Amino acid sequence: MKRSRQLALILVAVLSACFTESVSAVNITEFPVPTTGAYPRGITSGPDGNLWFTEATNNGNKIGKITTSGNIIEYTSEYIYGSGPWDITSGPDGNLWFTERTVNKIGKITTSGNITVYNVPTAGSEPSGITTGPDGNLWFTEYSGNKIGKITTSGTITEYTVPTANSVPYVITTGPDGNLWFTEYNGNNIGKITTSGNITEYNVPTANSAPWGITSGPDGNLWFTEYYGNKIGKITISGAITEYTGVTLEPNGITSGPDGNLWFTEGAGKIGKITTSGNITEYPVPTTNGGIDITSGPDGRLWFTEWFGNNIGQVSNFRSVWANNFSGFYTRKVSWTAKSNQISIWSLDSADNLTGNVTYGPYSGWVPGSYTRNPGGTARLCWNGAGEISIWRLDSADNLTGYNIYGPFSGWVPGSYTPKADGTARLLWTNISGAVSIWRLDSADNITGYNIYGPYQGWTPGSYVAKADGTARLLWTNSSGQVSIWRLDSADNFTGYNIYGPYLGWTPGSYVANPDGTARLLWNSSSDQISIWRLDSADNFTGYNMYGPFSGWSVQGYARNPDGTARVLWTNTSGAISIWSMDSVDNLAGYNIYGPYQGWTAGSYIVDPDGTARVLWTNTSGAISIWSMDTLNNLTGYNIYGPYQGWTATGAEEGTGVHCGATKSCDLRPFKIDDEAKSEGHAGHLVLAGPPRTWS
Repeated sequence: MKRSRQLALILVAVLSACFTESVSAVNITEFPVPTTGAYPRGITSGPDGNLWFTEATNNGNKIGKITTSGNIIEYTSEYIYGSGPWDITSGPDGNLWFTERTVNKIGKITTSGNITVYNVPTAGSEPSGITTGPDGNLWFTEYSGNKIGKITTSGTITEYTVPTANSVPYVITTGPDGNLWFTEYNGNNIGKITTSGNITEYNVPTANSAPWGITSGPDGNLWFTEYYGNKIGKITISGAITEYTGVTLEPNGITSGPDGNLWFTEGAGKIGKITTSGNITEYPVPTTNGGIDITSGPDGRLWFTEWFGNNIGQVSNFRSVWANNFSGFYTRKVSWTAKSNQISIWSLDSADNLTGNVTYGPYSGWVPGSYTRNPGGTARLCWNGAGEISIWRLDSADNLTGYNIYGPFSGWVPGSYTPKADGTARLLWTNISGAVSIWRLDSADNITGYNIYGPYQGWTPGSYVAKADGTARLLWTNSSGQVSIWRLDSADNFTGYNIYGPYLGWTPGSYVANPDGTARLLWNSSSDQISIWRLDSADNFTGYNMYGPFSGWSVQGYARNPDGTARVLWTNTSGAISIWSMDSVDNLAGYNIYGPYQGWTAGSYIVDPDGTARVLWTNTSGAISIWSMDTLNNLTGYNIYGPYQGWTATGAEEGTGVHCGATKSCDLRPFKIDDEAKSEGHAGHLVLAGPPRTWS
């Protein structure tokens, strides 16, 4: 049984003077909790794709699970009778963790319903808010104990005293700066605690505002509610606070929505939305008692608890689009491959009209591989044989001018080809033993020397990244989740290294070199979070930003721009794609969401020197379309080619420029850029803006 009410909403999101978002609708649906008078309180997305919530009163004293279709199961045990389960979060260990406010304990429940509890050392502390920290521990507030607690997944608890006496720390969240941020309900402060336990407090300008909920926003700031102030607050990671009016009454919980806005509950029987620019919209809840806590679900919807209404609420059918800028370059080359192992390289003019093409193959035993543009406008086309590699030298019109064949060498497999800024190149080979050999090639791809490293037990060689100063980095990963970044001189001699990790639930990703000598190291979590590490020129850690998880969204790529800004690409389970604009320190500045569109698959996103861009995508028919985008990623034109029987579009080459990294290693596979190219600053998927016509 469910109750539903549909609310009309006009979303006008201006991408350009000629594009507006059409009328959409917001649906609010309620699902009654089976236990009468359960008083559902906290809610979170679980690792099993369901929503998990607490039932706080004596009638309840249960942990509830609700599927995205609205089916509810309740769990209880002797460990939570009379315990007052309060807040709940997904833990880094795949379990759900919750606070037991009445009996002074922290609880853990598996997705199958088994419950374990741990005593909080401070008597009568009333543990309230709880969240997973960036250090792989759980962090919680002690409402009456005036402390912040940390509990490991094995149950060891450490407590830290809040400086302001009787501050009533209430809700806690992980910030984009790698610290924990919390509200002080009585202290009228926003608190920050590092993972080592150092606390800083920032006073809220409105007196006696009673800060309640807090969450990380999509803009790299923290957002919080003021229960008595009837405002929504924003605090930067440096502590600057801005307050926004327009809330009817008593805002409670707050969360980042999948649409790029912040959503909050109200005591006035409403659900509120605030954009990152501070515009507030409110929507009535069918049961007028309103909500308490709110979270983004795995289904792209928002889910909230109704304390007095005894319901779990769902908000659906909303969308927002933001404009963003991009910069970089584009050399217009599109490659096609045939089942017969032929390759055709097309040259396009500035409007993407076909100006010429060159077709090569087939050659018995050889398969066309990567196509790479060089700084001088020439190119390389690699062919792969049985343990062999043939590197073809092509002029600016892609005519063959010469080639080199290397291999086979027993136990060795040819890998990536990386041009360097001085016209030389590097060719990597990996051995079945786990060793790596870095070949130095001159401007004609003749071997001039090589270095062999490894094998090292448990370690696997990864990408080779050339830097602007002629040095390079060689990445190694091991099965424990560690990454080792080797520093190599201009002749690829080892000069030092940094090892990072392991971090529970996190996997090291690509290494992106910046023109100024600094770098970024990306980490991906099992819960679809991304952590962007800032590294200095010696690869020492200097800070990071963490984003996600956002329901249904997964990180696909990260790219640095010549001006020092960046882009992060996300894909949604629905087929939609979002491209984020980031500033020079990886704070979110804006983004676009596009799609999904039936029959179309995302490919490459390529940029021009003037800041415009190209979007490549394919249809199930085998056709390819190249979209022209302005600097705000609005569609300005397109060309459609194909389908051609037996041929498949396999990539687009980007040419020279910092976007490919200082070395322009642009090994493109069928509309996905490989790990080597990603380490050079590429992103692996593109942003769509809707097909221009219907395909049959």
